[in-house]
Amino acid sequence: MDYEKVAIQNGFLSATTREFSDYLDKQDPLKDLRNEFELPVQKDKKDKLCIYMCGNSLGLLSKRIRVLINEELNVWAKRGVDGHFEHCYGREWVRIEETVREELARIVGGKKIEVVAMNSLTVNIHLLMASFYKPQGLKRKILIEDRSFSSDYYAIASHLSWHGLNPETEILIVSSLKGRYTLTTEYILQTIDKYANEIAMIFFSGVHYYTGQAFDISTITKYAKSKGIIVGWDLAHAIGNIELKLHDWEVDFAVWCTYKYLNSGPGGVGGVFVHEIYANNRLRLLGWWGNNLKTRFNINNQQFDSLYGASGFQISNPSVLNMVSLLGSLEVFSKVSMSSIRQKSILLTGYLEYLLLTLCPNIYFTIITPSDPEQRGAQLSLLFYKDFTQVIFDQLRANGVVVDLRKPDVIRVAPAPLYNTFGEVFDFGITYARQLRMLYNDSYILSKEIKMLLNRGNITNAIIKVRNHNQNVSCTVSWNHIIDYCMNNGRVNLAFKYFNEMKKRSHLPNSQTFTILLHGLSMNPKHPKSFSYAFHIYKSLWSPKYADLLNIIHTNAMLRVCAVTKQSQTAFKVFEEVSKSNFAADSITYTILFNILSRQNMNNMNVYHERQKLLKKVIEAWNMKGFVVDELLICSISLCFLRGKKREDYDFVFTLVERFFGIKRMIPPFQEKVDIFINGFNLNSSLSGSQYIKIGNKGLNIILLACLLLKKEEYGIEYWDFIIKNYDLVPNYINYYNYFRLLVCTKLKSTIDKVIENTIQKQVNLENNVILLYMKVCNKNRTQNDYIIAKTILKTAILHKMEINLYIIDLFLQIANNNLSKDDILELLNLLRQIDLKLLIFAINHIKNRHERNDAISAGTRICSNLIKYSKYLTKNEYKDIQILKDRVSEMQSL
Repeated sequence: MDYEKVAIQNGFLSATTREFSDYLDKQDPLKDLRNEFELPVQKDKKDKLCIYMCGNSLGLLSKRIRVLINEELNVWAKRGVDGHFEHCYGREWVRIEETVREELARIVGGKKIEVVAMNSLTVNIHLLMASFYKPQGLKRKILIEDRSFSSDYYAIASHLSWHGLNPETEILIVSSLKGRYTLTTEYILQTIDKYANEIAMIFFSGVHYYTGQAFDISTITKYAKSKGIIVGWDLAHAIGNIELKLHDWEVDFAVWCTYKYLNSGPGGVGGVFVHEIYANNRLRLLGWWGNNLKTRFNINNQQFDSLYGASGFQISNPSVLNMVSLLGSLEVFSKVSMSSIRQKSILLTGYLEYLLLTLCPNIYFTIITPSDPEQRGAQLSLLFYKDFTQVIFDQLRANGVVVDLRKPDVIRVAPAPLYNTFGEVFDFGITYARQLRMLYNDSYILSKEIKMLLNRGNITNAIIKVRNHNQNVSCTVSWNHIIDYCMNNGRVNLAFKYFNEMKKRSHLPNSQTFTILLHGLSMNPKHPKSFSYAFHIYKSLWSPKYADLLNIIHTNAMLRVCAVTKQSQTAFKVFEEVSKSNFAADSITYTILFNILSRQNMNNMNVYHERQKLLKKVIEAWNMKGFVVDELLICSISLCFLRGKKREDYDFVFTLVERFFGIKRMIPPFQEKVDIFINGFNLNSSLSGSQYIKIGNKGLNIILLACLLLKKEEYGIEYWDFIIKNYDLVPNYINYYNYFRLLVCTKLKSTIDKVIENTIQKQVNLENNVILLYMKVCNKNRTQNDYIIAKTILKTAILHKMEINLYIIDLFLQIANNNLSKDDILELLNLLRQIDLKLLIFAINHIKNRHERNDAISAGTRICSNLIKYSKYLTKNEYKDIQILKDRVSEMQSL
């Protein structure tokens, strides 16, 4: 409907007025049905009704339900067990499900024998899947839609596991195309076509709970059944919402709950549809309530005599109170046709959509439900930029609006045609629009918007948005985001331009502003003025104007700038100023300083002196609990000692490891008095286990490097085994690389090949360049032992289908190019025949980076040249292919 046109034609100024919504309510033929329901009131205003738009989660209470439940309680009180067979209201409990069968059948478009109310939704999924899912051969997959309801997924996955199948491979999910949230019928049919020989069952939602999309049940069912596929539907959000014709559409089975649009109450009874073609010829799980009523109460064991149709799928007697709750709501449905309900729903949701698009700034949200009324039910799903979702939801609730939040980013709004009015939809639209407008002048929300725009790379709109806000709105955080964005993208000058504009617009920088500037300069060391800019900013923080903003975070950021711009002397001058000030250095401060020292020439005695002073300060602060010493700091101290020239320096690392990580020294001390390095300062204070720092990958790496420098490879392997076993540490690829270096340096034994193979197997899922790193280790000396190890590496990589690139083959051939025997050469060639060298060479064309391309071409040239040396062991075709590849690489060089 064109609401604006209708409004003007009927004398209204606009469709966005109270008068027009009142007009629509007067024209509504179903308006009196609202009186059949209890309407919720606001939590803090008991005399004021809620704007209830949550019928898709829980429908409202029908007044008739109170009457019916009280009647059943009276029968129970007066008749007891006899109520099963003698009921003063004509609803004998023994056939209580019959009271709702006819109306349910009408609503779902089925025959009475095809429908029964029983159990709850997920239980019914299990029961019907047990009957209908019959995997055979390759035909065993179950097709579901993307973001299917979790309980549906759990039920399906458990049935696959029950059959001994893997849910990860046998559940086939139809995902929406990139940039979309809904599925087209065409795409669903294409997926069915593609996997028709593998799909045993399709189980879709009639209306998707998250997006509100209504699927084309008729078309999908017909097409799937033509491919011999069983089709089931979850109608939880479809029943009572859209028109259904399950019998005519030849749906195999369907399940639903009744507490949403059917208003049966929380935890209401579920329902099933089983097409009449399966009325009495389908295996199913059995229970006494599915047995013929005439013999149901016989005490003798007997052959199961199934009720005809869907009733035969019943297991246990239903809850009478749940059943009459459903009956109370269905009595309202019986007063009107589903087509009339659907017609009002289309108008109601259409008006809601019109108001949202007309009154509300859509920079905060988008409607992901299809705009075509034929492809949706009552619900509209509003997708927010997730930082705003909870804010909007809380504000709506505070204003008496009841909607549904699906974290992290969707609010579902569903006006129900039986009890919601056009006036309520109008009230919702006005309330919602007012809350969105309030966001505009909220500095927190503004900063989130700016962050969102910058994440999309849209800095132009971010700048315009900040500039358009008046001075009454604090924009400092938003400007900070913009400055940070510029720094992260290497645009230092632009960052300072916006920093100056921010101040001119009277938005004063805060502590975070200076942190962003200093940190940004540390990330851009190649900028010609990185150091001078940083030093100027840092000095300004010491001025009275900004002194209250200054903290150790700024000092650490300044030290990082000094580190990356190689201004070591300035770094220590900055540190001296801090030492004299009233705020203390922290572990990060010392970590940066030790890293700076580790890069200096260790022949300079000043470096030794500074190292001693810093270490003494760290240990003193640690003993006095001045700050927390972490793994990163101990590793930076250790690295500083490993950069030294003396064995005593390397050895001292194990003293640090023992004192701070609590790992007992395995290597005997180089000399008895290890504390000489800190001038007798007490490093031997005893610690409890809880005070030790937990060692991680960096700490393990330091130990391995120290063992390599001391040429104590066997001890390195002992440390490795002890730490991996006792500290629950998962090595990373750098740890494995250094461990591999230790292995290579140890005396070659008969078991070394197996040790190396096991080491590589543990890293199959690690970064691909670990194999290349291992080859580089073997390439250092190129001994016969190195070749044997390199061969083991390549074999293992091939066996586990790890990525093998040109550089790995290039290094392998360089290692092998030293006095190989005939047998070695034949083994080498057989190994390389398992690698598609042609594919690797031709892939060079796809390398865009010029330097990487040139490196790959050089590697390809060397590979071809080295292989040609073995020409007498190659077949004619192999030799010819290598010549072609060599010519191809030469052509690439000339491009």
